[in-house]
Amino acid sequence: MRFRFVDRITRWEPYRTLDGAKTVSFEEYELKTLFGDPPELPRLLVAECLYQAAGWLAALSSKFTFIGLIEDIGRVEFISSLKPGEKLDFSVTFDDTAVSYFQDFEKNRNIKNPPLISNSKLQNENEISPDRESPQLLAFSGAGIVGQREVIRISGASVKLAPLNDFDDPNDWLVLYHEICSIHTQCYQR
Repeated sequence: MRFRFVDRITRWEPYRTLDGAKTVSFEEYELKTLFGDPPELPRLLVAECLYQAAGWLAALSSKFTFIGLIEDIGRVEFISSLKPGEKLDFSVTFDDTAVSYFQDFEKNRNIKNPPLISNSKLQNENEISPDRESPQLLAFSGAGIVGQREVIRISGASVKLAPLNDFDDPNDWLVLYHEICSIHTQCYQR
């Protein structure tokens, strides 16, 4: 079973930003009500919406070559709660280091072994050392609102890039992307 917290991608700009939405279903708040708390999406899952959006931005920017795995949760501020039936509109933005990394990746996309961030040792001399040629972490920030009400802010968070095909089938991500991209979003073929 896979838990997804990005219901809709409404806009994205390669290497830079992704906007999306998450609507809280009436089943998702049951965990909190079982423990006597008011009905709301648990705060950790609200934050997960933004972390998954950063992973989507990494995947889309790399044409489904990489996934962004959370390395540092950063500073998270919960301003208000997210209740059943509410739609969280959110945005995540990579910093300039990430933009430079992805632009360099696009220029070198045809090399045999593109630079990857990994903990593994170099397999051969054609690979580029992550310590020398790639940023260890790609920093991002994000925020989520319901209408005009602020719900969450994240700053100083970071993802580490990993090959998407080590975790999932990139073609499955492409199919899912076509299901969740807004009609106003430019969907592309791989």
